[in-house]
Amino acid sequence: MNNIFTLTFLTGLLIATMRMLPPLLLGATGEMFSERCGLTNIGLEGIMSVGAIVGFITSYFTKNPYLGMLAGVAAGWGVNMIYAFLTINLNADQVIVGNAMNILGLAIASLVYTTVSKKQAGVMQSVTADNYSVLIIAVVMTLAIGFYLYKTKSGLAFRSVGEFPRAAETLGINITKKKYLACSVNGALCGLAGAYLTTIYISSYVNGIVSGRGYIALAAVIFGKWKPKGVLLACIFFAFLDALQLRLQVVSNAIPYQFLQMLPYLATLIVLSFFMKPGSEPKANGKPYTRESR
Repeated sequence: MNNIFTLTFLTGLLIATMRMLPPLLLGATGEMFSERCGLTNIGLEGIMSVGAIVGFITSYFTKNPYLGMLAGVAAGWGVNMIYAFLTINLNADQVIVGNAMNILGLAIASLVYTTVSKKQAGVMQSVTADNYSVLIIAVVMTLAIGFYLYKTKSGLAFRSVGEFPRAAETLGINITKKKYLACSVNGALCGLAGAYLTTIYISSYVNGIVSGRGYIALAAVIFGKWKPKGVLLACIFFAFLDALQLRLQVVSNAIPYQFLQMLPYLATLIVLSFFMKPGSEPKANGKPYTRESR
């Protein structure tokens, strides 16, 4: 335990935190954007899983990790369009559809990897890319979405859909268009988050690679009170805890590693238990809306 406060440990902890941050921040930013328009999507884990496998397979065969990440973006967008159609056009229950997306995404990822890996000799390994480029993209996207939501007329109209959709529609705002925009951004960012894991983070694929990050991203949205700066700080906090448990496993065996691995998920439970106050989320969040209900 004497090794914890050394410069080497602290430097490694900082670097590890920066590596852990992009998938959480991308997923949480996309979900915050979606919920600001009234769409709660708990299927982030499944969308990230599809982005991860598509990004990995594309990177493996093209030898280009950036094409892999673009493919992950497209895959995440495509999968989330299923959610969009079911919840926006058919008014299906958002929680049920989100759960189904998790099951579907994990199943698709496992099936694709099993099918492709059987045809390849040896261990499949993708080409790695620069870690910090995606970190910069994630931070810039969070700040850009914050600017859009709070500094533009279009962003004000967007937020009104998540707060008072009936009033928004009477002002001529296209509810369906705004909600599809929310799903498009959320799906693309979650797809990129998944692709990051397999093209940069470990440059490989294993079943369950997302490892609960989709749920942690959901908690970050709540912890950040549905605001861009709050979400950014919440993601840094969760990334730090994830990095800390990994670094502690390296420098000390005084604490069983199973307890250390619990840190990010325990923090998630605490956040959901104590920081989710009724009324702090967008008022129409998770509620279907049709023109006939006016």
